[in-house]
Amino acid sequence: MSEAPADVLIVDEFDRVPPAAIPHLRSRLEDSNLRVEIDLSTPTYPDVGVDAEYIESTKHEPQIQCQACARWQWLDWSVVRGPVADDLHARVVCSGCQSVIERSGMWGDGRARWVPRNPGAVVVGYWIPRLVSERADLDVIWGRSQSIRDLDRQAFWNNDLGLPYEPKGARLTRELIAACALHPAVYPTFPDRASWCAMGVDVGLDLYYWIKQRDPSGRERSVAIGSCPDWHDLDVLMRRYGVQSCVVDDAPELRLDVAFQKRHRGKVWLAQYVSSVDAPLARWVLPSKQGGTAVVKIERTKGLDEASAKVMLRIDALPADWESIEHLLDHLTVNLKAKRILEDGATVYTFPKTGKPDHLHHAKVYADVAMTRLPKQPRLEDDAEGLPATGGERYMGMRGQL
Repeated sequence: MSEAPADVLIVDEFDRVPPAAIPHLRSRLEDSNLRVEIDLSTPTYPDVGVDAEYIESTKHEPQIQCQACARWQWLDWSVVRGPVADDLHARVVCSGCQSVIERSGMWGDGRARWVPRNPGAVVVGYWIPRLVSERADLDVIWGRSQSIRDLDRQAFWNNDLGLPYEPKGARLTRELIAACALHPAVYPTFPDRASWCAMGVDVGLDLYYWIKQRDPSGRERSVAIGSCPDWHDLDVLMRRYGVQSCVVDDAPELRLDVAFQKRHRGKVWLAQYVSSVDAPLARWVLPSKQGGTAVVKIERTKGLDEASAKVMLRIDALPADWESIEHLLDHLTVNLKAKRILEDGATVYTFPKTGKPDHLHHAKVYADVAMTRLPKQPRLEDDAEGLPATGGERYMGMRGQL
């Protein structure tokens, strides 16, 4: 595939193709005058794989016409009625006159059609549920829809409805995050300074940071969350919040992160994600005697799972005005924990990449890992020094000395 040019690219089972391979496959069309691409797949999870592609398309979806009142309606699960006392079969029912709609002959009679929900899109997309087939047994589909097993429910949504499925509790929600907020009288806003903290930094177009300290109650109090444009801004944060343990994303930056580590020797570790069910959450690799860098290898799924679990279990403590941090809610709620069954029947969990920004979630992963390396405080700090009175300013990038 790395050398063969093409005029037409057909990607079957799009959701099973490694995401990194898709741009590579599409590059095979660059010398073509046709450049036709067809992506086919049963969807899996929201905003992942073919579902993310479909959202940006014309979204052609089926409609069916009622024989009794001539009303057109979307042919989706909302018009399906289960068995009732005088009719033991599942039926498609008109949303207007409540008459039973016969699917038999609907395409040949012109009572079914495709209608775009997003007609202005460049890419043409079709949602094709099993309901569009006149031969599909509605009773069997209804039976699968009533299953209480999560795997069966996902199979119904994915295979019968052709829709992505999100299991309950698969991702963080605003309610879970808000439950971590302390009362305004106790912790109204982020402090301007703190001491003896751990910091995590994710590298994107900006540098996204999350800084935490141990709370006397045993919880982990977030004292600063945000982004800054320059590595020297992180130097200021290191001093302002007394950071003793810091984990920094080692990619895509491969030079400035090393320089930052050297400026804070003994406190900064460079993070590298690994993907292995058998790997520990974090493996610390010390530099050799001849030099080198201190590296921590973090199992990606376990890291994201740990960061999310600390929110769900309310180990994290946030100030009352946590929603004032730009993008925080979006970044924490974008990642979804997905279940996957391997060929040998084993169940594994992953966090599929959605392509949407999630930098603060990864910054939290690094901060949580850094917390495990945070040395014990040599003595108890005065409360006023550990969590000083807060000011109205927000950190927006700074230079110079404190």
